[in-house]
Amino acid sequence: MIQYRQGTKGDAENIAALHAVSWQQNYRGILDDHYLDHEVVADRNKVWQERFRTPRTDMSIILAEYGTELVGFGCIFFNESEVYGAYLDNLHVSKEYSGRGIGKALMRLLGNEILIREKRQDMYLWVLKENEGAIRLYEKLKGQRKEMVMEKELWEQPVEKVRYYWPNVQALISD
Repeated sequence: MIQYRQGTKGDAENIAALHAVSWQQNYRGILDDHYLDHEVVADRNKVWQERFRTPRTDMSIILAEYGTELVGFGCIFFNESEVYGAYLDNLHVSKEYSGRGIGKALMRLLGNEILIREKRQDMYLWVLKENEGAIRLYEKLKGQRKEMVMEKELWEQPVEKVRYYWPNVQALISD
């Protein structure tokens, strides 16, 4: 049975590992292969260690676990945008557990956090155009496709990103 809980400082290494594997599996050929093969683990570990070392008060991280194994996580920053509200910065589910409703459950839990903590009830995220599995999930959850932009990401590599927006996360929770 999948259990959900708030992430803590002690979870940083496991979150970083799942984040790195997720990028290696989903972004091959999109992000720099050398980075994915040799640098992503250390890079994601640095990011997550820093996030927990100096946590933002407007951040929430929810984990999905099967026993003691981390199988998914979501990270949100509240009221990040004056236009779009809270920012879903990360949503990753282990490939072995994909298709079991974990991503949807994490989004619902994070949406509930927005309703509890914020006056605004909207949320957005960015997804790489080629991440078709994630896009199917966001569209199934009635995310509105707002725009597509070409930006230079890590290593100055241009990637196409799509913004998805939920004007009211109540729809995520009650669906």
